[in-house]
Amino acid sequence: MLSKLNNELLSLGPKAVLPQNLPEAWLTTLQERAEAYLDATYDLEVCKTPGDNADPMLVACVIELYRKGRKDVAPIESEKLGELLTLYALNLIIESAVRHHGLAADRPGLKNIFSSDRIRKLARKIPELTDFLEQACILKNPKLGWVEAVKKRIRSGLRLDFQTEAGD
Repeated sequence: MLSKLNNELLSLGPKAVLPQNLPEAWLTTLQERAEAYLDATYDLEVCKTPGDNADPMLVACVIELYRKGRKDVAPIESEKLGELLTLYALNLIIESAVRHHGLAADRPGLKNIFSSDRIRKLARKIPELTDFLEQACILKNPKLGWVEAVKKRIRSGLRLDFQTEAGD
């Protein structure tokens, strides 16, 4: 399956693995793997410690996107890779919602695919997304390195914005 991913997507460059550019079959496959990754990494009742549960296909896509235009080929630190995988997985799920449920969302480009600002802006429009991010410990205060980094970046304006909008 990795060789098929390489032949059909990775060989075309990083733009080919942006969620909105994925053919339907690949979006479905990668979304399923993204959901499995998020399910294995996060729990709606207990903050889990992430393990080695990253799918090789998701990792290959993330590396392709992350290294776009970079001359250095240094390995990505595990904390950084976890953060990138989480953001890519969320973007895949959002793209599926755009295609299949008519969700209105700006689509990412090569420069902002790993920006938590996109997720934060979308969460302002969709309270269910905020609830999921909080319940899954992406926005809570777990004692985890990379999860803490993602949480801080997403939360930096999210809760205050919702409290202001709700009149709190």
